[in-house]
Amino acid sequence: MNETGKESRKRKLIDHKIFAPALIIIIAISIPLSMYEDESLQLLNTIFDKLVDVFSWGYLWYGLILLGAGLYLSFSKYGKVVLGDPTEKPRFTLFEYASILIAMGLGSTIMRTGIIQWANVAVDPPFGVEPQSTEALLWGNSYSMFLWSFQVFAVFVMAAPAMGYILHVKKRPLMRISEACRSIFGDRFTDGLGGKILDIIFLISILAGAAVTLGLGAPIVTYNLAELLNVELTFGLTLIVTIVWVFLFSISAYLGIERGIKRLSTLNMYLAGAFALFIMFVDPGVFILNYFTDSVGFLLSHYIDMSFHTNALNPGESSHIESHTIFWFAYNATWAMLHSVFAAKISRGRTIKEMILTYLMAPTCISWIATGVLGGLGIHSYQSGEAAGVRYRL
Repeated sequence: MNETGKESRKRKLIDHKIFAPALIIIIAISIPLSMYEDESLQLLNTIFDKLVDVFSWGYLWYGLILLGAGLYLSFSKYGKVVLGDPTEKPRFTLFEYASILIAMGLGSTIMRTGIIQWANVAVDPPFGVEPQSTEALLWGNSYSMFLWSFQVFAVFVMAAPAMGYILHVKKRPLMRISEACRSIFGDRFTDGLGGKILDIIFLISILAGAAVTLGLGAPIVTYNLAELLNVELTFGLTLIVTIVWVFLFSISAYLGIERGIKRLSTLNMYLAGAFALFIMFVDPGVFILNYFTDSVGFLLSHYIDMSFHTNALNPGESSHIESHTIFWFAYNATWAMLHSVFAAKISRGRTIKEMILTYLMAPTCISWIATGVLGGLGIHSYQSGEAAGVRYRL
């Protein structure tokens, strides 16, 4: 291929008609938000409170409907469809495949929900439970597990079957949400302005999801690093952590799925397992196992309550979980398109049933274990008085 052909191919890797408008919109939103922080925070909180008041029911049904749709696709005739040649073997082993989905689905926010979330619920429990009581502590860790459960991962995998079918069966190379909607809206819409608008919204959701994840995860990493190194927590340290974070992610993406993402994902699984075993053997292992068992039992007993709870009869006395559940579902919806594209990319050789059920089960199981270990460690520290700061906040 000559130099002209190479340059033409590189230019085609970025569709400026989609990339440029999305970037301009993100910048146009970010500049005023950063210039007027207090006013922006007040405005965003007002919008969020209104969404909670009006659309709580909608977000809850949104997650449940997607879960139902995923189970229907899995166990219907469509679940047997192979993403690729019917005789083709999967690209990755089941462990590698599940590890990539887990690494993609959980991320650093599992630290935040596992370590902190139980405390927020314990001081503001639902259903009139006494704050800081034994039942409130059970509600806290069980709710942390609920945040990483089937509805959330159903949201993540919502568009993956369509994307995978378009890519591996129809052999269309463009991984765009508009391509997945072609059979619904037709060629004229997809190839025209409507398709461009869909793709722009898709790209904005990816950028917004990445920004929120960095915003939630970087402070946790920075705080723990400052504590371990006994250094002052500063903006400069946070900036360094963020840059290193982005750099490592970029290197992994540059190396590709086989050499970068797959190896990093499987390494994360081994490191997470080693970390969990270290906590179990060094500190309160028996308490964590018992508390994890109690939390899982409590979660299963109240799963329906959490899935449908809007607190309609006490609108002036809402607890933490009403607003936070809506925030969590909305936050994860910003990542849904990116997760679906990536899940479709790595699912060559898998059936639609394998794709959906692996994404529903593997991250859920691992996140429950992680939450059980982290939450159990936090609650043990709180009850024993070792974490004075936690006791003070409670």
